[in-house]
Amino acid sequence: MFNLMPWNKKENEQPLAAFRKNMEQVFEDFLHASQNFGLFSSPLAKCDFMPQLDVSESETEIQVNAELPGMTDKDIEVSLENNVLNIKGQKKQEQEKKEKNYHYVERQYGSFYRSIPLPAEVEGEKIEAIFKNGILTISLPKVKSKEQAKKIQVKTT
Repeated sequence: MFNLMPWNKKENEQPLAAFRKNMEQVFEDFLHASQNFGLFSSPLAKCDFMPQLDVSESETEIQVNAELPGMTDKDIEVSLENNVLNIKGQKKQEQEKKEKNYHYVERQYGSFYRSIPLPAEVEGEKIEAIFKNGILTISLPKVKSKEQAKKIQVKTT
């Protein structure tokens, strides 16, 4: 058997062992890239871009900030379902320049979908979403506990 890839051969390494090692590296790289770019975090298979999110929690509320440059409030949809915050949108941007010697048109289109499982139950009627200067800020007030912790006496019969 002759070597088809002499530049990739390591001394004392069996061909099948080298192949297996290379395949494991390919899958590891793919899974790492998929997690970093959010390919498995959305029920929609195709996302053209993934906005950056900041999620913070205090005693009274959860706050989510999303960077959505080039979008307007009409391009964004926010919903809450089963204590999961869903943010989706579509970016449509077109730029056109006409000069004496040229005509320039540039279009950018993209869609995204993000689902954020919330760490606490929130009051749906009091959620507030504000979009300003390309930043979407969502305030989700937590449900206030109606009862304080109560010690229950254990009886014997």
